[in-house]
Amino acid sequence: MGAEVARWLIAIGAVAAWTGIIVAGMGMSELVPSAELIQRGILVSVAGFVALIAGIVLYRGTIEADESSG
Repeated sequence: MGAEVARWLIAIGAVAAWTGIIVAGMGMSELVPSAELIQRGILVSVAGFVALIAGIVLYRGTIEADESSG
């Protein structure tokens, strides 16, 4: 169960992080930069990176636990 949650966190976190970077870039590339798009993009990027790192740490913990029990 833990490895499955970790895989979901990795997948969703990676997609959210890159989507946030794209949204922030879109906000910066307008003629008049959109502070709202930039803020939302940064927020989604940070949340995505946190989920990605948490998923990686959780996955490594479940894999190491499985290898040590065998």
